[in-house]
Amino acid sequence: SSLSDTVPQLKIALVGDSECGKTSVLMRYVHNQFSPLYIPTKKVVIENAVRKLNVPAGRVVSLALWDIPGKEDMDLYKSYFRNLDAAIVVVDMTDEGSMNMSPVWKQIVLINTTQTQTTLENTNNNQVTTITVEETPVDPETFPVLLLGTKYDIIEQKIRAERLKFLDSNPNIEDIRPWIGPDGKEIKPACVQKLEDIAREHNFVSSVHVSSKDADNTVHLALQSLVRHVLEKKFLPRKLKEKEQKVEKEKKVEIFYEKLEMTDVESVSMLRQ
Repeated sequence: SSLSDTVPQLKIALVGDSECGKTSVLMRYVHNQFSPLYIPTKKVVIENAVRKLNVPAGRVVSLALWDIPGKEDMDLYKSYFRNLDAAIVVVDMTDEGSMNMSPVWKQIVLINTTQTQTTLENTNNNQVTTITVEETPVDPETFPVLLLGTKYDIIEQKIRAERLKFLDSNPNIEDIRPWIGPDGKEIKPACVQKLEDIAREHNFVSSVHVSSKDADNTVHLALQSLVRHVLEKKFLPRKLKEKEQKVEKEKKVEIFYEKLEMTDVESVSMLRQ
C-alpha cells in the first residue's frame, strides 16, 4: 500500500506578520538549516516532511507544512486553510507589535478554516452520480493553534549583556541578583511572560519560545509536540478505545491543552511518498 494509505497526513499552516521568522522555523524543522538572509515569502510555500514519533511508539506521520506570506490577499485564506489540522501563529519576540497581533492571526485562521466532506449520491437508477462537497467551520474552542515566539537567541544575548553590566557596576554587592525571585527561581523575561499571558487569555493550545538560528532543538521540540497533540486528538481516540476494551488495565492517556508534552522525533528519510 502507498504511504498515504497507511500513514496519517496532517496539514499545518504557519501564519504571522512579515519578517517574524515563519520561513526560518520551517527551514530549521524540515531541513535543519538556517539562513541569515531575509527573503520575503511572496507566495505560499508547501514543505512536505515525514516524521517518526516515539510516543505513540513508532508512529509515523506525513506533514504538509504551509508557509503563508505575511502580506496576502484575504480572499485566498479560505483555500489555504481548507482541511487544516492545526496552525502555528509565529511572532517575533523582539517586536511587541508582532506579539500583540497574535490574537488577530488566530482569528484569521479560525474564521477561514473549514473541513470538507464529500458525499456521493446515485440517482436515475444509478445512471447519474452527483458529488456534493460540504464545508463546515471548525470549532474555535478546540481547534489547535500554537503560539510560537521566534528570535529568542536575541533575547538571551540581551539578557546576558544586561546581567554582565549589572555585575560590573556592582562588584561589591554579594548574593544580590535582580533576576532571581523570592522563591529562588529565575524570573521569566517580560517577553516570555507576555507570550504565556497571550496564550492563556486567547485560548492558544500552548506557547513556546524558540531560536531558529541556534541548532538547539527548540524548533523540533515545539513542532513535534504539536504534531503529537493533533495526532492523539484526531487519529488515536478510536484506536485507544478499542485497545482499552481488550486490555482492562491499560491506562487512558490524557492530553492536556495547557501543557504540550515533549517527545522525541526523528526524520524518516527512507520512506517513499
